[in-house]
Amino acid sequence: VPLARTADTETVFAAPYYLQTMGIPEKPEDFARHKFIFYKHVPDFTLRLERGEARAAVTVTSRVTVNSMSAIRKLLFSGHGMSLLPLWACEEAVAKGQVVKVLDDWTTAAFPLQGVFLPSPYRTAKLRVFLDAMSEQVRREPSLMA
Repeated sequence: VPLARTADTETVFAAPYYLQTMGIPEKPEDFARHKFIFYKHVPDFTLRLERGEARAAVTVTSRVTVNSMSAIRKLLFSGHGMSLLPLWACEEAVAKGQVVKVLDDWTTAAFPLQGVFLPSPYRTAKLRVFLDAMSEQVRREPSLMA
């Protein structure tokens, strides 16, 4: 069930210390020289970024992969690499100066927010209430609406 088309794109983040040590990318292709922290185990990953009508696809390599957002944030804040994350994951850290957006005018495409459940000819009242509440909550949160 489609709940919304989110405006919650992903952006590359890095700690100021990392950027002082490794240099600040000036264009998307520069990301290829940097190490990334990935959420899942992949040796390399293609960043697909856009800025208005412009598109860029850059293959980046992993310095470390983890399966926890908390671990990504700790590694990122400690200057162990860059990471492609949604703003909500780093908004407070950006405000505190722990991390910065890198080439923040380049982001991923917005993605749909979906409610997923097992197929059934009947939707329980609990499921309908939950989906309605989630849809309403998303509509109330400006950062999630495209």
